Amino acid sequence: MNQQASESRVAVANKQRKVKIDIPRYQAAVAKVLELLGVEDRELSVMFVSDRKMREMNRQYRRVDRSTDVISFPLSKGESAEVMGPLLGDMILSLETIARQASEPFEDDRPWTGTFRRELALMTIHGICHLLGYDHETGEDDAKKMVGKERELFGVTWQYFPEMEGEQAPIEAVLPGAWGG
Repeated sequence: MNQQASESRVAVANKQRKVKIDIPRYQAAVAKVLELLGVEDRELSVMFVSDRKMREMNRQYRRVDRSTDVISFPLSKGESAEVMGPLLGDMILSLETIARQASEPFEDDRPWTGTFRRELALMTIHGICHLLGYDHETGEDDAKKMVGKERELFGVTWQYFPEMEGEQAPIEAVLPGAWGG
């Protein structure tokens, strides 16, 4: 499959204004992840939202009253599994949260990212893993499997993801108050 056809299988809607991102490069990076997972023929929609909108969605769908980095909506569970066709699912990402947490290490075995670009890669991979049925919240063995898959994919794909505009500057210069300062 050629690169343009792969990218067209990744629809992106940017509904936030704080973090500038190269959408075509992001689409190409996601297409590469899907290819490595053997699901390059599947379609995926991604929406970038503000922290405020992510908090609303997290409260509505997960009953957690705070923003989060990514929420995934797989179309292969329950009744939709039979009519899913080429659709893999939907992912909602808060680029603000991703930028803020890039300097914070994870408490599990996921790799420390340190930059927006690497954090965006990891959180996108995390969301795609959820779309494919991986779940770190269903037990220790499942969490190890998911983190293992994330580490594997991250190691070979993070460099395909776009940088945040101005990423050479510290993240706090782009998002004032990102660390409470």
